[in-house]
Amino acid sequence: MPGESLCFSIFNFNYYFFELCIGVIELATYVVHVTGFIQTLINKKQYIDAINFIYAFELVKEFQPVPPLKYYLHDSKIAAKKIRRSDKSVEALV
Repeated sequence: MPGESLCFSIFNFNYYFFELCIGVIELATYVVHVTGFIQTLINKKQYIDAINFIYAFELVKEFQPVPPLKYYLHDSKIAAKKIRRSDKSVEALV
């Protein structure tokens, strides 16, 4: 029957479109979870891990990497000052 081929093509197209829509929804949900995870890393002062995830998931537009790097540098300077003031070696603090 000539109409069967057309119906089959429409069904395949609709199935493909359905699968594509499901994939987009899953990806959007996934990105929401990843952005929440990155924000949690930043809040816990795990800046380098956050930067790695930002670039791994290509979320540079959502999370600019410069502010977390500045926070990391600031926290590193404070930690270095504490070590210098305490007259303890780094091994003793670890």
